Amino acid sequence: MDIDDTYTDIAALIIPAFATTGLVTILSSAGEQWSWRTNGQTGATGHFFPYAGGGEYSNCIVLTDSSQIIEIKKAAAGAETITVYTGGWKFPIGM
Repeated sequence: MDIDDTYTDIAALIIPAFATTGLVTILSSAGEQWSWRTNGQTGATGHFFPYAGGGEYSNCIVLTDSSQIIEIKKAAAGAETITVYTGGWKFPIGM
């Protein structure tokens, strides 16, 4: 998926409807600085993924909205791509 420098919804996470915390792995085509935020957040800042160089995997715990969606952007526009995989999820507090 080609993501540029504006937050874009990533709805490909496979997390049960009752959970909003997920473990994701990203694979980027080039060494870019990627950030994520919970879907629907406002403002220009988010949380950075650990370094994800070209062809390297990076793991991160993310917080989704109630629809299990996050938004991702990179530092600058370009043709680089990113693939997002769901590695797991956590039970909510009280379950």
